[in-house]
Amino acid sequence: MYLGSPKKSWSANIGVTGGMLAISAILAGVVAANVRHHALKVAFDRVQWGCLIAGAGVVIFWFLSLNKGPFLPYILVQIIGVIAYIGTVRRLLLAKQSTEPLFLWTALLIAFLI
Repeated sequence: MYLGSPKKSWSANIGVTGGMLAISAILAGVVAANVRHHALKVAFDRVQWGCLIAGAGVVIFWFLSLNKGPFLPYILVQIIGVIAYIGTVRRLLLAKQSTEPLFLWTALLIAFLI
């Protein structure tokens, strides 16, 4: 989002960088646990495919508008967040039980609030 500003930066907003690191850590943990339990599989339903396609469309639009100032890239990042939440909320509503420890979510919430 800050690559479109005059001062191109990967670390201008530590929350974005922290979020990328947190998502990477969660992804690595989920993949490692599924590999360990021999349960690694990828299956997307129609809503998740729609979210992936919509997110890819936003990313393409972002690349096309990269040097137009920081406001549009910021809005596009927020749109990607909303798209991601649609798929996540749907999956959470259909889940029979939580698959992630509450401690991790609590720790991330406290870290980002600080």
